[in-house]
Amino acid sequence: MSSSVKAAQSLLQMLPYEASTKKNKDLLAGLKDYSLLLNVSLDAVEALENGDLERFDAIVGENACEIRAVWVALIAKQGLDYISSLKNALKRADASLKSLLDKRTIDKLMGSGRSLQDVIQDSKHQLDIALTLHQTVLIESFLLTQVRAPRDPKAPPSITIKNKADPNKLKKYQKEATGKFLDALVSKVKGQLSALSVQFVRESAAETRCESLIEATSTQLTYLQYLTCVPMFPTYQSMILKARREGIPLILHAKFVNERLETEDDAYLYFDGSKDQPYLRTKPLSSDLLKSAWMMEGVVCADKKGKRLSKAEWLQQMEGQSIENVILKGAANHRQFPDDRVNYSTDELARYSQQALETGCAFDNPTLFFINHVFPVQVGKVPAIVNQVGIGALPKPCESSTLTVFGSSGTPYSKFSPKQLAPYVPSPA
Repeated sequence: MSSSVKAAQSLLQMLPYEASTKKNKDLLAGLKDYSLLLNVSLDAVEALENGDLERFDAIVGENACEIRAVWVALIAKQGLDYISSLKNALKRADASLKSLLDKRTIDKLMGSGRSLQDVIQDSKHQLDIALTLHQTVLIESFLLTQVRAPRDPKAPPSITIKNKADPNKLKKYQKEATGKFLDALVSKVKGQLSALSVQFVRESAAETRCESLIEATSTQLTYLQYLTCVPMFPTYQSMILKARREGIPLILHAKFVNERLETEDDAYLYFDGSKDQPYLRTKPLSSDLLKSAWMMEGVVCADKKGKRLSKAEWLQQMEGQSIENVILKGAANHRQFPDDRVNYSTDELARYSQQALETGCAFDNPTLFFINHVFPVQVGKVPAIVNQVGIGALPKPCESSTLTVFGSSGTPYSKFSPKQLAPYVPSPA
C-alpha cells in the first residue's frame, strides 16, 4: 500500500478525536469509547474465523461495494494465521480495560492528570493494539456493516438498493456511547475506508500495466467533503482483473422479480477465472467450498410488454454471454460517481452503456441482469452453490470465438479464447 494513504496503525487511531485531549473526567468516557472499538474488533475477528464474509459488507456511501467485495475476499483467502495474534491481543486488552474501569482504579486514573493516550500507550496495561493494513480494512468494513439501517417498509419498491447508516446501532457495543461520538466515529471510518479503497483500485490498475486504466482510475472526486471515490466503470475493470489474477471466484445471484419487484425465483451461477483466462461458468468442486468469493446480486425484470424471461430461458441466454461484459455493461450504465452533478464519460464507457440498454443490463432495461449489490462471501455459505457440487456436466463456455476483455484507444488490453457452514441470508430485491 502506497504511503499516500495512511491506514490506522493502531486501534487508538480510529477514534474520531485526539486521545491526548481526554483527561480527568473525560478519561472515563474515552476509555468507554475505546472499549467499543475493542468489542467491534473482537466480533470482526470472530466473523472472519467463521467465514461470515458477508458481515464485512460496509456501508460507506460512495457506490463502491465491489471494491470491498474483492478486497475482503482477497484478505480472507490469505488464511487466519495472521489474525490469531490480533485476537489474543484484543482479549488481553479487553480484560485489562475492564479492570481499569473498576471505580477505585478509574477514580485514581482520572485524578492523575494522565490522558487517554497516556493510559492506552502504557505498556503495562496492554491496551494498545497495533494493526496491519488488512486488519484495519477488516475492522472498518465490519464496523460499517454493523450500522446498516433496516429498510423503510413504506419506501416504494426499486431495483436499486439504497442503504442508510444508523450509527446508534453501535450502542450494542457500548450503551453509554454518545450520539455525537458515534456519528463522528462512523464519518471518520467511512472517510478512511473510502480513501484506502481508492488506493487499492489504483494499485490494482497499476498491476495491469494498462495505461488507459491507470489514467481512468486517477480521476477522483471528494464527495460530502470526506468520501473519496473514482469512476465506477474503470473500478469494475480493475476489480475483475484483480479478482481473476488472485483466483477469487465470482458468484452471480439473479432474482426473477414480478411487477411489484417481489422475488419469484432465483438462480446462482459459479464462475472461475485466472490471470490468463476470463471468468467462465463452471461447476464448483467440494474443494471450492472454503474459498472466498465475490457475490454479485441483481434482478431480472419483465420488459415493457410484461414478458419476463423464465429461468430456463435466462440460463440459455447467459450461456452465450461473456459474464465480464455483462458486468461491465451494467457498470457503464450506472452513475459513475455518487454525485449525479459530476459528469464522467469516455468513448468506451458510452459504448458499453449503450450495449447495456440494448441487451438488458441497464436501469431502463433490466431484462437480462441489472446489478444492485456486490459483497464478499464464502462459497460454502451459499446453499444453492453447495447443492451444485458434483451435479451435472460443465456448462458451455461463451460461444464467441474470441473474447475481448478491456480495450482503450482501439487497443484491447488482452484477448482470450474460450476454451460445516451456516448459510448467509441473501438481500431482498
